[in-house]
Amino acid sequence: MERRTTLESYYLSKPEPYQSCLLALRDVILHANPDICHERKFQIPFFTYKGKKLGYLWLNGRKLMLGFCLDKNLQEVAEGVNRKINTNRYG
Repeated sequence: MERRTTLESYYLSKPEPYQSCLLALRDVILHANPDICHERKFQIPFFTYKGKKLGYLWLNGRKLMLGFCLDKNLQEVAEGVNRKINTNRYG
């Protein structure tokens, strides 16, 4: 019997229709760019782009979440542009 990877196990352990949605989202994300990698971090499927945090998929109870990480290193900055990002939600 073939042992499943932990990533595969995560998806296959979820009930339908969540399992199908998670697998479809995974495929869309991975096909968006060949530099996107898929691994398991923090006990959930996590995606990186060229080694930088990109986003994650998470099933919390009956809520399916697709989250994106704020990593200013993902953005290419034109010369002379200030790279400061305000991460304070309240102004």
